[in-house]
Amino acid sequence: MTCSGAPGRVLATPKPRPTPQARALADGLRAARKAARLAATEVADKLAWSQSTISRIETGLRAASAEEVSALLAVYQVTGEWREALLSLSRDSGPWWFRRRVLPV
Repeated sequence: MTCSGAPGRVLATPKPRPTPQARALADGLRAARKAARLAATEVADKLAWSQSTISRIETGLRAASAEEVSALLAVYQVTGEWREALLSLSRDSGPWWFRRRVLPV
């Protein structure tokens, strides 16, 4: 799509914003990492993930599966209610068709 009055100029599509649940999960995971006194690069090394993956999960730009959240929480040694709350958020932070287990038409 081009801008009217500016031939050849392409409009950028806005990036999707994280849902409130995804934002809460991201904030909780970052807080857990900091409480464990770990740098994102250390966590990435322990899980054999890229540092970019950790960063995108912690900013809510990338959805994390319950399995990924569980792996992060194991590295952070988070247990009990805090662990369950973050895992619950990971199950509720995806798009509506993922949460309801149906695919969009």
